[in-house]
Amino acid sequence: MSILEIKLGSTGLVDVKPRVDYLLTDNTVAEILIAGYLNHAVDQGYFFNQGDLVCVVTKSSPTARQDSGIYQVDHNGANWNLIPTTSSLLLTAGQYTTVGGAAITIPGLAATDLAFVQMVDNGSNNVTIINAVATTDTLTITFSGDPAGNTIVNYQILRP
Repeated sequence: MSILEIKLGSTGLVDVKPRVDYLLTDNTVAEILIAGYLNHAVDQGYFFNQGDLVCVVTKSSPTARQDSGIYQVDHNGANWNLIPTTSSLLLTAGQYTTVGGAAITIPGLAATDLAFVQMVDNGSNNVTIINAVATTDTLTITFSGDPAGNTIVNYQILRP
């Protein structure tokens, strides 16, 4: 997955702050929020400004529909990053079918993120959700029993 297209600023708008940039990607929201996400583009000669607003197209999976969000450029040390603006607190969302457990790998997830889960199908073992805990790169959902291989949950991750 990668950045497919970059458009910096708009024709006719010179020295307007913040500049609005555009990225077409096939990355997930979690992937675009990884530190240094824009480094490769900068190495290729693209110039971003601290504080630019960036309209980004993402996908939750290769076959999923495209989603759009607005992020801000942040330059921290050697890394050029995208960070959520106050209008884009949703880090990621998805649906997960258990395979005998519920540890979901979500790159970029932090222990301070907020996890919200919803039961879609309680599976053949008729389980309930006890809790959901975000840790580095992993969302762990605890069920009332063995979720087997057919319990389905929706999840949303918010970054405060």
